[in-house]
Amino acid sequence: MAIETEIKVIVPQTVIVATCAQHGWALRTPRTFEDNWLWDTPDGRLQQRHELLRLRRFGPRVTLTWKGPTTGTSQYKVREEWEVMVGDFTVMQRILERLGYRVWFRYQKYRTEYTMGDDLHITVDETPIGTFVELEGPPDAIERAIDRFGWREYPRTTANYYRLFLEAVAAGRYTGSHMLFPEHPEGESGGK
Repeated sequence: MAIETEIKVIVPQTVIVATCAQHGWALRTPRTFEDNWLWDTPDGRLQQRHELLRLRRFGPRVTLTWKGPTTGTSQYKVREEWEVMVGDFTVMQRILERLGYRVWFRYQKYRTEYTMGDDLHITVDETPIGTFVELEGPPDAIERAIDRFGWREYPRTTANYYRLFLEAVAAGRYTGSHMLFPEHPEGESGGK
């Protein structure tokens, strides 16, 4: 069983750049456009069970991911996660549709991936509602990194991007039914 443990930290872009340089984050994947399609049954069965089914295009790479309900403490998002590489986004989309699934939410971001040591995965996600740093790894590695980076003062959250999107809409910082970049071709056409 694969278990994901992570948090998001809301850090100003200038601080992210300085922290990366100061602490020697190793670049794993350069800034890459990512398009995420969340799927569910017409009656919302997966959402009711707090599960997620995502078809993601990350540059040329396509993955299908299932995530289970969040468990553990509220300090970290801990959940079972299974992911598989898919050869063709459109074919997988058609398979999901034929199985009765429908897209209920899309969100986009530019993601840059880093590592630090063997146990911490760092991603910088630039989204239409702001920039977030995801720290993924064992809780002690996450806490050591926050102390080492001097990030205790910055807000942290276990919210997923859908919940963050809803908060941005409620606060009047974003409009629309999906979290898309209007200037990106995938934002208007739906990637079809």
